[in-house]
Amino acid sequence: MVRLHDTAVAVLADSQLLSNRHGIWLTDTSRVTITGCTLAHNTGFPTLFATDFSDATVVDAVISGNNALGAAFVHDSRGIVRRTTIVGNLHGMMLSDRADVALEDNIIHGNKGYAVFRVKNWSDAEGFIPSP
Repeated sequence: MVRLHDTAVAVLADSQLLSNRHGIWLTDTSRVTITGCTLAHNTGFPTLFATDFSDATVVDAVISGNNALGAAFVHDSRGIVRRTTIVGNLHGMMLSDRADVALEDNIIHGNKGYAVFRVKNWSDAEGFIPSP
């Protein structure tokens, strides 16, 4: 698991996060770039999680086969997800609590539930995701 908290600038490139509880967890970060990474077969939720005003760019990543949400942007987080494949997860991506995310040229398919969905508050997602 990679966890970044209160981080100003970070780049995570060409890494594989496989068969862990969590993949990448961002809390109160800015200008984080995740590029060329694979997050697969993780069991915790969500596999890529950006919360509390985090700002992340995800490019050329693969988020697949996770027994959880592929990605979630919540609590005023911002992001760009570009040329990323999100496949075979419980759900593809969830947005909530004023998250602002641009999705550009992605492949999102074959997830057990929704490809992308938005709920007003993180607490409203209770019926969509398993408990941690």
